Amino acid sequence: MNKKYEVFDVPKNEVIDTGPSEIVEKFLDVSEVENEKQHSLVRIDINVIEYPLFTKNPRRKKNQIIRYFFNRDKEAYIQVNPTSGDFIPGEFEERVFIAILKIMRDKKYNNEFYTKPSEILYNMGIPQTSYKSFYKKITLALQRLSQTSYTFKNSLYSNKMKGIIDDKINTNIMNIRIITLNQAEKDEMEYFQDKRTKEVIKISISNYFYDNIIRKGYLVYDSQLLLNMDSPITRALYMLVNKLRFNKFHLRVLALSLIKKIPLSDDAKSLGRSIKSLEKSCKQLKDMDLISDYNVIKQGKLIQTEIEFFFEEKHNAIKQSFFYDDKNHFDNLLITYTEKGEEGEVITESQEALKEIQQEKENITPTDEKINQIFDKLPARAKELKTMPGAIKDAIRQYGFEYVMYTAEYMSKNKVTKIRSYFIQALEKGWAENFMTTEKSKS
Repeated sequence: MNKKYEVFDVPKNEVIDTGPSEIVEKFLDVSEVENEKQHSLVRIDINVIEYPLFTKNPRRKKNQIIRYFFNRDKEAYIQVNPTSGDFIPGEFEERVFIAILKIMRDKKYNNEFYTKPSEILYNMGIPQTSYKSFYKKITLALQRLSQTSYTFKNSLYSNKMKGIIDDKINTNIMNIRIITLNQAEKDEMEYFQDKRTKEVIKISISNYFYDNIIRKGYLVYDSQLLLNMDSPITRALYMLVNKLRFNKFHLRVLALSLIKKIPLSDDAKSLGRSIKSLEKSCKQLKDMDLISDYNVIKQGKLIQTEIEFFFEEKHNAIKQSFFYDDKNHFDNLLITYTEKGEEGEVITESQEALKEIQQEKENITPTDEKINQIFDKLPARAKELKTMPGAIKDAIRQYGFEYVMYTAEYMSKNKVTKIRSYFIQALEKGWAENFMTTEKSKS
């Protein structure tokens, strides 16, 4: 049975003339990111995969503000605001940003790190013989990345907040400071030991994006693979489809949905060309063996066009290996930072954040020792119940060891009889929260 798509349901772009600035508004309300490779893996924030933070339009205009809406009442949107007299970030800035994420990984996920234009160019895969011609372009791209402002209204995903932030958030992607030898502070002089170094770049990824990268608000990709893609449309399509399919071997999606998320032109005159651009990128992904096959399903009007993507077990195996290789690398860093804290060393703010992540991870990891500690706090009859160990394990994973421990103490003090049932309800309904607050205040 064919699906029906009403023409009036397709959102139209809006252009509002505001004088010195031009705002382009678009709706995005179609429903739904070997050893050498291990070192090139990067974590891409879900927002970067899901949303058009980097334009694919090669004909950008100065002072053009683009606003993407997610519903008809305009209560959920993203607005990209360039700095006065400049363009919004495009394909080159996206490549620079991917290289910077790779450098941040090499710098052990510190959110404040130093680099050089040559290091960025190296990670972008630019031949060394061409470095000189790219230096000015790199500086301009870094300034654009740091000065472009993003307004998220009811749209910014935050893993720390466990979902979309229901608020208006203004942020940039990152902050930079370009430092010359004369400007360098004492602890920055080491970066100028090579007398050929004229300047270094101090970079910090903005907190909303950094939090997602060090938590679970990201997907893992091979940076070399992304940067080797000549087409920004192919790169965006690859990242987006990988997110949408999760581990499924088949994905069928409305072409219009992909067009809006990449984004490509979606007006009536351009829709056909945009679908052809998607087709071309699908072919490139197939030629690169990143999908096993695809099928463009044209039925009725252009807006009804769908695209099927097909995958094989090998694609899931690669995706899974990327995830675990990156996770093992990151987990080793967490352990290192935890040990540093225990030794009393001074650690940076971002290292403190990584240490916090490790502690959160440990808090939700059930061990025999933790299970026995909780049994000791529960009424004695709890050990007679065969289902209690499993219930305790699940509770630690869901609520964390500390919360489960206080709940067990609360139950013991209240002389509970139906132990397992009460245990589950007390956790779900937060019966022990006041008790936990009182006990914590005593210590």
